[in-house]
Amino acid sequence: MTPRRVAYVVNVFPKLSETFIANELVELRRRGLEVRVLSLRPRPEGLEHSFIAQTGLDQLTSWNPSEFPSVLRQFRPQWLHAHFATEPAAAARLLALTPPNPSPPGVVRARLR
Repeated sequence: MTPRRVAYVVNVFPKLSETFIANELVELRRRGLEVRVLSLRPRPEGLEHSFIAQTGLDQLTSWNPSEFPSVLRQFRPQWLHAHFATEPAAAARLLALTPPNPSPPGVVRARLR
């Protein structure tokens, strides 16, 4: 089965020095996949590649970890991808184990710290 909906868990998005992640997401969308980005940290202020907004990736990103379970329930990804085997991998593991019912506010945020 080829997944059609993929959620990416990353430390921070978009990160100026990690353009390759944004390029992956653009390519997945070009190939017809739906994507969502779950950024563990707030959106950085300052410089940003213009193609982030031009391709709509900023509209597909959640920067609030307490909303991640809700985003995943609504999006229903077939694949949960953690970019880097550090905090994103730990967060993705917790999210994969989170039951489909809503968690009380702050529970996921506390678990992700």
